Amino acid sequence: MDQDLLVFALKATDDYLHVGKVGDVLAHFNPTVVADTGPDGLALLQFYDRTGAPLVVDRTGAAPVLAPSGAPPDPVTGTPPVLVDRIALVLARAQVAFDVDDNVALATLRVPHLDGPLPVVVAALAEWLQPLPPFGDPNSPNPGGPVHNALHKVGLAHLFG
Repeated sequence: MDQDLLVFALKATDDYLHVGKVGDVLAHFNPTVVADTGPDGLALLQFYDRTGAPLVVDRTGAAPVLAPSGAPPDPVTGTPPVLVDRIALVLARAQVAFDVDDNVALATLRVPHLDGPLPVVVAALAEWLQPLPPFGDPNSPNPGGPVHNALHKVGLAHLFG
């Protein structure tokens, strides 16, 4: 799989969103979460490529990677138009959280209203959120953009709320 392909992760509860290159997504998570094969690790997430094709965490190699699942999208929650709506829901939750936050910088942050074909929405999100930094790397050239960090602050980029 092309490591520059854009992918995204949602939770079934639509209160979590991460977008990035396939080669960066798993490196962004705490290694403990990546190693957890139970229901509280990455199993909490639904991964998709930019077209809406479902992805799975493939653990057959030396390190886990995202790979095509081979399964068709869920007809209720996984079609491209519904995925665009689910992303919009997470972004709307983010805007409300920013609006009511005591931090003035967050309270003035505006979330984009994205609509259109899923690949266009995912590309716009990736640009808005900036690249995902590797987990815990203090020397990372990208410590996370301001919006990415704001989403973490309000709990919409944390697996465990």
